[in-house]
Amino acid sequence: MSNSFNSYGQQAFIVITKQYKIICGHRRYMNMKNLGWEECELIIIEPENEVISLLEFNRYRTKTNLDVLN
Repeated sequence: MSNSFNSYGQQAFIVITKQYKIICGHRRYMNMKNLGWEECELIIIEPENEVISLLEFNRYRTKTNLDVLN
């Protein structure tokens, strides 16, 4: 994924709460951090339930076996 960021930049927002908790985009964040990025595009939400929001944002993502286990 890091090569994709170098080639194409950020293609999807990172979604966070007002308390800076990542709801969607954990792997994007880590890749950007590892590449030394200091800024990124994000959306701030105020979910009633963070767990449900996390599940809904990731509902249609194709998961690897390791993702499912985590």
